[in-house]
Amino acid sequence: MTSPVVAQPLHEAGHFPTNGALYNEPVPTPSSHSQVFPSVISSPSICDLPAALARMAGDVELLKKIAEFFREDSVQIMEALRQAVIDGDMKGIEHASHSLKGLAAHFNGEAAVLAAARLEQIAASGDLAQTASGFAKVEEEISRLDAALTNELAKL
Repeated sequence: MTSPVVAQPLHEAGHFPTNGALYNEPVPTPSSHSQVFPSVISSPSICDLPAALARMAGDVELLKKIAEFFREDSVQIMEALRQAVIDGDMKGIEHASHSLKGLAAHFNGEAAVLAAARLEQIAASGDLAQTASGFAKVEEEISRLDAALTNELAKL
């Protein structure tokens, strides 16, 4: 006989903010999302360099090098994303959005990560009508992240 599956708190695995939710508790409704994920809904951060630096064991030079890679790669990926949106290439949009999401995550760029994730979802669903507005939001958030990196790294 097999043993039953035991619900595990999501926060123990580090996947979601700590709020005591268990797998077997009700899924939050849209109106309750701001209570469950307040930082994501109310004001996603542009970046969190102290957290990024902590993940890099305090290595400022490594952080600066990764920021340099971000700048180089994001320009190329944004251009590929722009072309994919123009061409209506949903797989290209999905791939480029996913790549940008990963780049922004290095710096805890919640706003850029959320925008890229949303565009990735739009592309996966095949909703061509939403791709232009999704692209504009990704472009805005990647630009804000780049500006914040420039400003904050100059202080280190």
